[in-house]
Amino acid sequence: MPDTEDTFELSADAHAAAGIAPELIQLELARITGSRSFEASPRHQQLLRHLVEQAVAGNIGALKEQVLAIEVFARPYDAFDPARDTIVRVEARRLRQRLGRYYGDEGSDAALEIHLPVGSYVPTVRLRDGPPHAATRRARDLVE
Repeated sequence: MPDTEDTFELSADAHAAAGIAPELIQLELARITGSRSFEASPRHQQLLRHLVEQAVAGNIGALKEQVLAIEVFARPYDAFDPARDTIVRVEARRLRQRLGRYYGDEGSDAALEIHLPVGSYVPTVRLRDGPPHAATRRARDLVE
C-alpha cells in the first residue's frame, strides 16, 4: 500500500507538482493494462484506463459512481440506480485487488505505482524504489 507522504492524487496539478511527467503515467498505465495480470480482464483494463486518463486530464468531477456507470459500464442514464446496481463499487474493489496482485508480482519493479484508494474513484500515483534495470532507469529519466 502506498505511503501517503509521497502519494499524489492523479490530477494535472498534483502530478506536475510532484514532478511526475504525464508520459511516465501513461507508460505505467500501458504496462499495467498490457500485463499478464490484466490480460484476462478487459473490463478492468478499460476501467483503469478511464480513471487514469480522466484524472490526468483534470476531470476529477467525472470520477463519480453515476458517471462511471454510464461512461464505462454502459448503464442507461435515466435508469441507473446505484442502490440496486453496484457494478461500479464491485468492479472498483476488484480493480484494487488486481492492482495489488500486479504490484506484488510482475509490477514489483515498477518505478511508479498507480493506486485506487478505498472510498474513491480518483487514482493516486507515487514513485517507487525498485531494482534498477533499463525500464526503471528510462522512467526515472523521464521524471527528471
